[in-house]
Amino acid sequence: MRRSLTPLARAAVAAVARPPLIGAGPVPGMRLATTRVTAEHRPRPRGKAAKAAQELAAADCSPLVDLTAGVPADAAPYAAVKHWVVFSDLHVCDRTLDASLAALRAVRAEVKARGPHAGALFLGDWWHARGSLPVRPLNAVLEELSMWTHPTLMLVGNHDLAGAGGADHALAPLAAALPTCHVFDSPSLFLGALWLPYRRDAGELAAAAAAAASSPSPPSAVFAHADVVGAVANDAFQSAAGVDPCLFPAATWLGHYHKPHAVKTKKGQPPVRYVGSPYQVSAGEAGQDKALVVLKGAVGKGGKGDAGRHSWAEVAAVPLAVGPRHHALAGAAPSPPSDLRPGDRVRWTVPAGIAPA
Repeated sequence: MRRSLTPLARAAVAAVARPPLIGAGPVPGMRLATTRVTAEHRPRPRGKAAKAAQELAAADCSPLVDLTAGVPADAAPYAAVKHWVVFSDLHVCDRTLDASLAALRAVRAEVKARGPHAGALFLGDWWHARGSLPVRPLNAVLEELSMWTHPTLMLVGNHDLAGAGGADHALAPLAAALPTCHVFDSPSLFLGALWLPYRRDAGELAAAAAAAASSPSPPSAVFAHADVVGAVANDAFQSAAGVDPCLFPAATWLGHYHKPHAVKTKKGQPPVRYVGSPYQVSAGEAGQDKALVVLKGAVGKGGKGDAGRHSWAEVAAVPLAVGPRHHALAGAAPSPPSDLRPGDRVRWTVPAGIAPA
């Protein structure tokens, strides 16, 4: 998106674009020769001219962002959805297959319980291993998805990528097998929301957010798979890199970090929240409660000047209890958890020099 120019910068554009000959125009059959003024020939601008040149350079270098290229060809099935069941970071692999399938069945059941106008929304990292698809988990996932008849929207996560660009990803087989599924593999504006798949370059996400915010119909929600400054990976790590949360132009739901939590934002800024994984993927998630998030999507009818505008609001969190849980114990004789389930994993750290009881 190009920035709007001040009158001074527009005058600079006009000066650069002035025709090389002044008069009634070229003589028929005459070929005009033009000379491009290079940096060596152009006088160094000073004062206001220097400011205009800087603004012009910034405008010319601003990336053009196409937010329409990645939208579904047929929007109707998705526009009819009133409730979206949101989940993220499934991380399917041989080790996690049983827990992943249990989570997918829970999503399917929740969508069905919400009625005929409900769908599923996935925020990235379906697979665990980058660049390869394990056969047994793939077959099991496709069998489960054969029972999904509801509309489904997905974002590409970093674990789903096969290359740096984002176009080659491991969600393609799922979309091919599921007619009601659309995968966002490029930044897009759809249903009044900005969809941001994972990008290694945070500047690409920032550019897309700026383009969406200045569009004729700014988004009322953002869905992304991204690293955000201030996000909490676990109780021992807080992100200091990634996208500044102030760049998101609306309420934001994220995938990438597995702990469900809200990112701290400045006063007056839209809320930014990580949905989290649907089960405890690793020991670093010990003690974390997991849930599905239910959002309501609605199209304004014009009562408050919002005719045709799609809005999003969180209406419920559905607790999940699937997969093995991780428990951390410490000391010579710790008390075991009272709520242990079959398959749970316990890590017991014994202080040095003390024999376990």
